Amino acid sequence: MSLVQIDESGQELTPAFLRRRGLRGAVAAEIGLRNGDGRAAEVARRAIADLVEGFLHDRTGNADLFRRAHQVGALLSATARCFWVPGPQEYTLRCPVYALHQTWATSVAMTITTRCSICGAGELECDHLPGETYGGEECWSVAESIGALGHIAFTANPDFTYTWHRTQQVSTAEIVADGTIAAAGDPATCSHCQECSGLDGPSADDLDPVGRLETMINRARTAGEGE
Repeated sequence: MSLVQIDESGQELTPAFLRRRGLRGAVAAEIGLRNGDGRAAEVARRAIADLVEGFLHDRTGNADLFRRAHQVGALLSATARCFWVPGPQEYTLRCPVYALHQTWATSVAMTITTRCSICGAGELECDHLPGETYGGEECWSVAESIGALGHIAFTANPDFTYTWHRTQQVSTAEIVADGTIAAAGDPATCSHCQECSGLDGPSADDLDPVGRLETMINRARTAGEGE
């Protein structure tokens, strides 16, 4: 299970909280998009982000959010449209929905030394607990130093859901050649959510990324042994 994350205001982004905020935002976004509200596109993008995060934090309990995120995305792309960012070599797009389809995330190993913000003791060397208040002062774990990077591992069970998110890229030359755009710099839009099978809900593999990755590894190993 992923560790609990917090937003910039300190709000714990639990699966239940993300679910509530995402579903409320989805309804508001759909009403606004259908009525031509210029602010609705941003509301939709925030709702999609919450729906995706809610699913990534609890795939089984929030399985319905997979489909809901695609529904909002489909309406968004059909009304306000979702534009790729043009570049001379590549067009890029960073959209939370694509995290729902990733087969692996990353896990970074490194050593971080911390101290208690209340008394200055090292990690686990005092009785103060991060997040608790002592004498009117809230306790935090203060980073003292960050050691050298140990390794980066590919995993289907990462500590943090943000590692499921990766920027999508497509070759500019390729989409010019296939007629998607006439020339570099022309606008290109994404229609993934309108066409994706995710509108029907998550597959068994989407609900069990660990099993999916293990199956892929075993198939690759078997194929290699058969050569």
